[in-house]
Amino acid sequence: GKQDELQWENLLFYTQAADRMGVVQGSQTIMARSNMSESGLKSSLTIPYGFQRSILVGLEGLFRDARPQYLRMSGDLSSRDSSQVKIGTFEYALFGEWRHAWNDVFRSSMGLRWSGLVYDSKRSTKYRLYQALEPRVLLEYDLSEMHQFHASFCVQRQYLNQVSVSKMGLPSDFWLPSSENI
Repeated sequence: GKQDELQWENLLFYTQAADRMGVVQGSQTIMARSNMSESGLKSSLTIPYGFQRSILVGLEGLFRDARPQYLRMSGDLSSRDSSQVKIGTFEYALFGEWRHAWNDVFRSSMGLRWSGLVYDSKRSTKYRLYQALEPRVLLEYDLSEMHQFHASFCVQRQYLNQVSVSKMGLPSDFWLPSSENI
């Protein structure tokens, strides 16, 4: 069956998002713009061994080019243009996980993930490195065909943060990679 076969999965991806908001008041135009693009690879290998046991190993890499929201004004009040900051990041992870089906109704897995982010702001000549270990444990028990019980513990790092100017989501919200300021 599929549980006894070596499985190699790869995913290449690219995404791009841009916000363009504008307000016109008389002869004034105020524009708020932001851009973000991401490209990366996710790859994993599942290695079965023994009866109903396997090891999963893999890696992930993600390049992100972020240009956070900036204001641009035109008209009578200001002819200046705020320059948009460009932030480049590389996010990575290496991981391993041990999986075991103890019987027909009880399964478990334990794993460890090492993730990190390299931050490069074009306004600064220094690179910043953020990294951490992320342990995880999962226990699953089938109570019946329709019901399962799951207990899990994991530590995860998030290297991309939503910046909001209010308590609810608005079009003016934007995303920033982790940095010394966030």
